[in-house]
Amino acid sequence: MPSEDHQHAYTGNGAHAMAMLRNLAIGLIRLAGLTEIKRTLEWIAADRMRILPLLAASTP
Repeated sequence: MPSEDHQHAYTGNGAHAMAMLRNLAIGLIRLAGLTEIKRTLEWIAADRMRILPLLAASTP
């Protein structure tokens, strides 16, 4: 049985919270002027420190 079957992040209010965080992340990426969301998320996943300049670019 795969380990993701035991994931409890999507029970109760967890699914709603995860969806809100995902939408927030996508919104910040768009505010930074990027349009290739999937490619950007993969780029950030390779090195989590890459998010910092992106977040700074999304602030007014």
